[in-house]
Amino acid sequence: MASMTPSMMARSARFFHTTPSFRAPPIWLLTPLGRFVVAFSARAARAVWKRLPEARKVKIKASLKRQRKYFYGAGSLCLAGGGVYYFTHLEFVPLTKRYRFMMYSRDDMCQLLKQEMGTAGPDSALNLKALIGDQKVLPADHQYYNTVIPLVRQIVTHNSWCERVNDIHWKITIVDNPELVNAVSLPTGDIVIFSGMLNACHNIDEASLMLSHEMAHIILDHGVETFSHSGLVSMLKLVCIAAIWFFIPNDLISFFTHKLFNGTVTILSNNRYSRKLEMEADQVGLLLASKACFNPERAIKLWKHLPMFNESDTVQEYFQTHPCNERRFMILQSLLPQAKELHSSGQCESRMKKEMKAFSASLAKLIGF
Repeated sequence: MASMTPSMMARSARFFHTTPSFRAPPIWLLTPLGRFVVAFSARAARAVWKRLPEARKVKIKASLKRQRKYFYGAGSLCLAGGGVYYFTHLEFVPLTKRYRFMMYSRDDMCQLLKQEMGTAGPDSALNLKALIGDQKVLPADHQYYNTVIPLVRQIVTHNSWCERVNDIHWKITIVDNPELVNAVSLPTGDIVIFSGMLNACHNIDEASLMLSHEMAHIILDHGVETFSHSGLVSMLKLVCIAAIWFFIPNDLISFFTHKLFNGTVTILSNNRYSRKLEMEADQVGLLLASKACFNPERAIKLWKHLPMFNESDTVQEYFQTHPCNERRFMILQSLLPQAKELHSSGQCESRMKKEMKAFSASLAKLIGF
């Protein structure tokens, strides 16, 4: 099996998943190399066609016309097979009551990530070097962990109603990069938080929303879903790429048509789908945080001051993988009545409130608030 490219690994991560057989087509076909092979083959086929004598072309066209019913039949079988494959790979998401296409399983994705990124330590944990490079990982006894780990533990404890929360082996890694306001989640249960993200949280409620958002990505298998969606789109793209390089006579026009087609698919399909998953993680994350006794009204204010993509520009948003912060805030604000109801039904004891007060003081001390 060919190696998974960095861009494909990035798609399996969700930003702020003897080797078992995969339930999907060969991965190399979905890589830039695979698309190049398809384009090159289509161009070579066109060159062969152009060199044929005119009489030979006429004969081939006549033969194809006589046998067109067989081609129609083969095409219908392919479409039917594709439809069966698609519908047999639909999966229901109980948390958000929707169906989604899953070309890969969670185990497939975790195995694939471990193959490409490698493992480290006696427990064969995912080696995050491919993701964070040479950036410094803070030691386990650092103060940040004293704040983050109890938050994760509280979110897990208060959301035991969700089976996936308890099934996942959660692992938190904090990277010392105060300039980067970001967090990354992987299907393996790894959450990588850059210190700049923690510094951007004004209180413990905002920090809990950030964490529950990343946890929601993993609980909902968004990394696997993104990779599956990208794989499906890439397979459909191969047909169009072959047509572009076979039918368009000029190489330069074919090249620019190919680039324009790729950009259009990215904007109208991949980016749009990514924004949909981000908003779903926002909503489920708010549910998790509210059930864990965090104040939802204070938590959603995180999106009012984060420095990432603040402007509410509909045109600009088409080019982004994440919704603008203002839109995220407004959507979560509309869900506050339900979130407050969940918060009040969480039966937060006074002991828990005291612990949260201590956590808040700890975080405030760390980030200077």
